[in-house]
Amino acid sequence: MPGLAANHVKLPEIISADGALPRMLLRKRMRLSHYDYSRSAAYFVTICAATGCPTFGRIVDDVVHVSAFGDIVVKCWHDIPQHYAQVELDEFILMPDHLHGILIFGEAEAGHARPLQSVVGSFKAAASKAAGRPLWQRGFWDRIIRTDAELNLIRDYIECNPARHHASRPICVRR
Repeated sequence: MPGLAANHVKLPEIISADGALPRMLLRKRMRLSHYDYSRSAAYFVTICAATGCPTFGRIVDDVVHVSAFGDIVVKCWHDIPQHYAQVELDEFILMPDHLHGILIFGEAEAGHARPLQSVVGSFKAAASKAAGRPLWQRGFWDRIIRTDAELNLIRDYIECNPARHHASRPICVRR
């Protein structure tokens, strides 16, 4: 085809006979496909800063000192229950380039349940809007917390996260 580079692959050539894209071109699902993320449960979430750089503050002597953007994120996180009455906040830590938090979903009135993806997406959008710029990477990581013992281990992990942060971590390099 004229104007295409020699190494360019036309889309129809990479689609298999059954119309599926090759596995390497598909984005991996981050949620369990069979799980209802609006049901009552505790969820451990990790959300990373858009740049991977220390956008939200810095750690000095194992204590997080938040930046102006960090203040916005903390406020928006604490506002979640005002927008989602069935969601309770548990342990939370804002790190320089990511956050960890536990969201506990209670019973919602019929027709008012919102899945985890909606709650986290709304939080991310609100924080980015308040900051006047995108703050987050696409998606987020989650874990369904299944036992009280697991909940307590994750709480400990979150609480101790600043102490595990190493000053020798690579400095962010923007390209």
